[in-house]
Order: sequence, then C-alpha cells, then structure tokens
Amino acid sequence: LSVFKFLYCRIITMFIGQSAMAFLAALRQLRIFIAIWNMFVIFLMFTMLPFDFSNQLEECRVELGRLKGDAVTLDNEISAILMASSKQAHELAHGQLSRVEAEIAVAESDFRQLANVFSSSWTLANGIGARVRQLDTAKGRVVDCMQLVDDALDLRLCVDGVRSALAVEQFEQAAEHVHRFFGVDAAVRQLSSREGVEDPTALMLDAKARLLEILLDKFEQADRQDDAAVECVEKLKSRLKDDFRNVLLQLNDVDQQKLDSCLAQLDETASKFHSTLSDAIEQLVRTSFKPRLRLAVDCFFNDTHAPSELEFVELESRCLFVENVIGCLQLLLEDLRQSLGERPLAMVHASTATLTADLLEKVTLKGTYNRLGGLLLDKQIRQLANYWTQFAGWSARQRFSRLDQIVSLLNVDSVTDAQNYCQSDSVTWLLNLAEIRQVLALRIDLPGNEIRKIQVVQT
Repeated sequence: LSVFKFLYCRIITMFIGQSAMAFLAALRQLRIFIAIWNMFVIFLMFTMLPFDFSNQLEECRVELGRLKGDAVTLDNEISAILMASSKQAHELAHGQLSRVEAEIAVAESDFRQLANVFSSSWTLANGIGARVRQLDTAKGRVVDCMQLVDDALDLRLCVDGVRSALAVEQFEQAAEHVHRFFGVDAAVRQLSSREGVEDPTALMLDAKARLLEILLDKFEQADRQDDAAVECVEKLKSRLKDDFRNVLLQLNDVDQQKLDSCLAQLDETASKFHSTLSDAIEQLVRTSFKPRLRLAVDCFFNDTHAPSELEFVELESRCLFVENVIGCLQLLLEDLRQSLGERPLAMVHASTATLTADLLEKVTLKGTYNRLGGLLLDKQIRQLANYWTQFAGWSARQRFSRLDQIVSLLNVDSVTDAQNYCQSDSVTWLLNLAEIRQVLALRIDLPGNEIRKIQVVQT
C-alpha cells in the first residue's frame, strides 16, 4: 500500500512538473528575445541616429525596468500556481489513498471479527456436542438404574405375592408370580439375592417346588374322584352318537327340508349377529374412542417437524407425542380385555388400529418437514406400529401400511432417492402419483421442479 501511494504521487508530480518546466523555458526564451531586441534597438539609436535620444533612452530604461518587474512578478505567480497545483494533486492523491487505506482497514477488522465469530461458534458447538453426549450417557445410566429399580420392586412384589397367594390357597395366582419372577433378568435376581437378608431366588424355587407338589396332589385327587363321572360321560356320549345317527338316517324328505331350512336360518341369524356386532363396535369406536384419540393425536402439532440438530436430540429424547398416544390407547383398550370375548376384542383392535392410522395420516399431511423431521417422524410411527404389533398382532400392524409409505417418502435424502424408491418393483404402492408428489412437497428442503418430474411404477 505504501509503494502504491508513493508511485501515484510521483507520477502526478512528474506530469505537472514537466508541463511547468516547458512553460517556464518558453517564458525565459521570450524574455531573452525581448532583451536582445531592446539592446539592438538601443544600439541602432546610438549609432545611426544623429540626434540625442537620452530622454527616450531613459524612458526605455524605465519601461525595461517595468517589464522586468512584470516578468519577475509573472514568474513568481507561475511558480506559486505550479506549487499550489502540485500540492493540490498531492493532497487529492493522498486523500484517495487514505480513503482506500481506511476501507481496507475496516474490511480487515470485519474479517477478523467474522473469524472470531466462527471460532467461538465452533468452540460452542464442540462444547454443546460434548455436553449432549454426556447427557446421553447419563440418560442411559438413569434409564438402566430405573429399570433395575423396577425389576427389584417386581421381584419384591412377586415374593410377597407368592407368600400371600399360598396362604389363601390361590395357586394359580402364585404360579403367575413365580413365572413373572423367573422372567426377570438373572443378573438382577443375583444382585437382589446378594443384597437382601433372605434369598428371593431360593424362596421362589421352594415355592415352585411346593406348587408342583400341590398340583400333583390335586391332579391325583381329581383323577380319583372323576373316574366314575368320566365313565358315565363316555357312555352317554356313545349312546347320543348312536341315537343321532339313527335319527338322521331315518329322516324323510319333509324332515330333511325342515332341517335344511333351520340350518339356513341359523346361517342368516349368525350373519345378522355378525353385522350387528360390527355396527356396535364401529359405533363404540366412533363415539367413545375417536374424540379421545383425536385429542392425543393433535399433540403432534405441539412440536416442530423441521428441527435443528439440537432440537432433534431434545425431541428424540422426550417422545411426548408417542407416549400420549400409547397412553390413550392403553386407557381405552385395557378394560375391554376382560369384558369382551376373543373375536369381538379382535374386531375392536382392528377398528381402533384403522382409526389410529387414519388420524395419524391426516395430521402427517398437515405438517412440513426437513430431513431430521422426516427421520423423527419415522421413529415415532415405528414405535406406534410396534406397539400395535405387540398388543394386537400382525393384522393390526398391517393397518399402517399406507402410513408407512408416506413416512418412507418423507424420510428420503433427495428426490433421486425418492425416484429410485418409486421405481422399485418390490413396492406395492397404496398411494397414487398425485399423492406421492403431495407428500414429497411437504419436504421444505427438496426442490419442487424435481418433485414434479417424479414417476412411479404401479403394480
């Protein structure tokens, strides 16, 4: 910068100086010519003219002195003008260079501040990442500790339950407690055996052996008491078989038609009962389950679905939405296990699973997502689907097939991955092309012009 400044000033000074020197040289030559001409005229006057020119010479000397003074004045003015011009050019160049230097200094200061911001952000991110890892580790330890405490409490409850059940001769309940006790992790049982005054494992083994002895005794007593009854039942069964066989073989055409009519009416009545049961279950799910389940599903909108990395870690650790939905389902369905038969209960589970999938699909299509939001949604839907699989079997899990395809599209890395997924022959699509594009448009980080070009293989 200093070299540039010096060269700029030097060039301006040289240009102005050369012009001024040429002008001064021309003035000096003019002055010399005027002086020589005046001397020549004076010489002629003295040599060729016979009369006295003293007055004229004096006037000429005065005029020459005046002209000389004017020339000196003019020379001084020209020198002053040249000096002022040179100074002004120097000041102008110096001012421009000063402004450039100031702007460069400001830019340098801004770059240094930006570098400091980047450095502090990087340090802060590293610190946050380390703290998040520490929190994850602490969370895992707390969860393990809580699980250990729950298992220890279960062991204690099992031991107390076996004792009380044996005391009142509730052998089935005692057997359930024994089975639950030995379903706990062996390491937890060993730890509980070392810490307690009594060895719960030994107590449960004794209770198991005692229950086995009681079961054998009860079975032998029942076997001895029911031998006669079994013989009577067998005799009655054989006689009834013979009687029914004889009656059915001896039916005439009229009786056969009556029997066929009765059987047809039984089929029709069974169909009516099944239709009535289906309508009753649909009415139950629609009026009682749907309002409560909708309130739980609406918690989906309480959290963002385009989170940053820190928000993603926090949302993944909380899982409030999934807990609310599962808690609502447990509250609605647990009481029905004991009050309904196997087939009506399966129908209630199927209808409720369908309702859950429909409500989740509606709220899913109302959100906007980024890559992390799609990943979080995939984990949430998987947890809910796994709950239904464990609770009601694979038939309830299949109700989420359409929702699974929506979540898979929201979880892609790019439109190219979505295109490859759509072109796969192994996928039986439950969504049409317009719905696929609608789902991909919910991703705010995917280009819309590429989404409109996507195609799907319908099988």
